[in-house]
Amino acid sequence: MTGRTAHRRLWPAVVVGLLWAAAGVAQERTVHYYNPDWSPDGRTIVFESDREGELALYLVAADGGAVTRLTPTGLEAEVPRFSPGGDWITFVSRKGDGPLQLYLVRRDGSDLRHQDHRG
Repeated sequence: MTGRTAHRRLWPAVVVGLLWAAAGVAQERTVHYYNPDWSPDGRTIVFESDREGELALYLVAADGGAVTRLTPTGLEAEVPRFSPGGDWITFVSRKGDGPLQLYLVRRDGSDLRHQDHRG
């Protein structure tokens, strides 16, 4: 089993850890965590969640810690993936019923870019 495969199998444990980290706040609704992707160096996980009421991207250290939101309010983000170098995260979003569109954001949440079909 590769390290990456082992990490993917640990995802349920990470989710449990995230939920326990938020245990100080009563959960009034079900929170979902989707599409985790491990950084190339294995130190960070990006995932999508509706923990704040809309789908957004979040980052957390693989060994736990604070969860950081990467995408702004109003931009529902899905299917995050790290770039091969780990500095960028790609994801898709759509406005209303429109087509999915590709976006890039740095792993610290800065420099959000919309990539259209013209590049």
